[in-house]
Amino acid sequence: MSVATFEPIPFWSARLSCVLLTVLGLLPVQAETDALPRIEVFARADTPVTGLQALAAGSGHEGLRVHIHVLDGLQVLEAKFSENLARDPSQARRLALERIYRLNKTDRARLQRAAVGLARAVHYGIDRYPAMVFDGQLVVYGLTDLETALVHYRRWHQP
Repeated sequence: MSVATFEPIPFWSARLSCVLLTVLGLLPVQAETDALPRIEVFARADTPVTGLQALAAGSGHEGLRVHIHVLDGLQVLEAKFSENLARDPSQARRLALERIYRLNKTDRARLQRAAVGLARAVHYGIDRYPAMVFDGQLVVYGLTDLETALVHYRRWHQP
């Protein structure tokens, strides 16, 4: 079983993700039209999520959808935006916004994924990670192995 240490989600990162989604017009859209179960994993980029191969290998979990949200992605991009900013707060803000607007397609996509992940974590009330959310209802904290987390989910979901 893979168990990771908890890390709090920085409040400023969650607020920044909401601001960036608004500024860039990249509001998350959750279009769930079918009844297939889904798992959202919230972790750091350097936290390995295991068990994905077992799900893909036909271990009786066909139909599960897994989405991994990398929650520390904004920290990397924030460092890029913050390089050589002016000391004056209004000038620094203006320069940072200019840098955001001039992002290339790859960085824009990375920023969107990171911001959506943080916004989803805030939506679920997740305040630390790693965490896995099943069907938008059950949160399992501290696990990074999908098979083990599915055992917890099945116990909760049984009538």
